[in-house]
Amino acid sequence: MKRLGIFLLLLSFILACTGCDAFVRKFTRKKKKTETTEELVLAPEAYPENLLTPAELYREHFLFFKSWQDELAAGFSAEPNHKRQVRCAEEAIKNLQALKGLLKDDKAKDLDTLIKEMYSLKERISQDTYSMKAAILKNAAESLGRKIFRGFGFEKIKDCLK
Repeated sequence: MKRLGIFLLLLSFILACTGCDAFVRKFTRKKKKTETTEELVLAPEAYPENLLTPAELYREHFLFFKSWQDELAAGFSAEPNHKRQVRCAEEAIKNLQALKGLLKDDKAKDLDTLIKEMYSLKERISQDTYSMKAAILKNAAESLGRKIFRGFGFEKIKDCLK
């Protein structure tokens, strides 16, 4: 009787271990999967160069110019940052160049003279590394900004756009 009990216990243990599907799956060989790489096919899409009209582009670049010009004028504060002043002047010039490309030739020439003034202002700012002439440069930046705001606001330029 004791032997029969041990035998049944052993038999039930073996059946439990081998009859389990998960146990069988652990010890069966699986076929090797070949790695398939999917080839990406990118179809080139042509996007339009500008989604905005020339009037919208002008307003956008003028707004960017105005913000950089205001930041330039505010940059001559009690704690001036020379690199920031030069960067503001460069960005203002870049936006003025973009505005120039949107204007007809006669107004573009007028704006070109102001761009040259802005270049000379940038050079004066870059030479004044210790901000010794901060008050003079601030007045020059504000005066140049007012000239551009007065002469090249959108209401005055809307008929001169390309």
